[in-house]
Amino acid sequence: MAAINLLPWRERHRQHKNRQFTIALTLSFVLSIVGAAAVWGYLYQSKINLISANQYLIENNTLLEAALQHDQLMKQRREKTLAQSKHVEKLANYQMELVQLWSDLATVIPTSLYLTDFRREQASIMLRGNTIESSQVSKLDSYLQQNKSLQQAQIKFIKTVESGTHSVSNRKGNDQDAINHTGAANPNRYLQFEIVATMSESEAKDTYSAQTAITELDLKNEVGQ
Repeated sequence: MAAINLLPWRERHRQHKNRQFTIALTLSFVLSIVGAAAVWGYLYQSKINLISANQYLIENNTLLEAALQHDQLMKQRREKTLAQSKHVEKLANYQMELVQLWSDLATVIPTSLYLTDFRREQASIMLRGNTIESSQVSKLDSYLQQNKSLQQAQIKFIKTVESGTHSVSNRKGNDQDAINHTGAANPNRYLQFEIVATMSESEAKDTYSAQTAITELDLKNEVGQ
């Protein structure tokens, strides 16, 4: 029987098996790398999406907080403006009362009495003038006391003055002798007087608050411009 040499066939078979194993190992390695890269890419993209979503939420929260703060600020300004408008309205009403008071004074002051000085200082109104009859001063003082815009009125002094000379008497308004004095006995004599009227406390506060409100509004308008 002839002998058969199987060594070449076995060698070729072994080499074929080695190539298949190498190819399978290479494919497995490549597939593993591709799979790992795919998983890493998916996780990385998910992370990027989460970061973007988080940044979007942060930006929108910031805008929302800014909008809420702006709304709160506008609400406070609106309330303050309404309060200032009320003060300004009170001031306007009070000024109308003062205008009415001045108008009434022009009608109630007799021809024998005339004012030489008329001014307002904060919560007080000061009237100075001349007359020949002290009773007219008392009537004017009574009228001021009855006015609802004023809290009280007081005669500070009535003094007798001779034409071309200095005053010959100087008495307080509560001095009955000075009030009862008249200059009718001597045509060269006349009486000088001063009356101070105090505004009511509420009117004075409203006037001060309204004037402050007007000043603040003017400052805001200047800043806004």
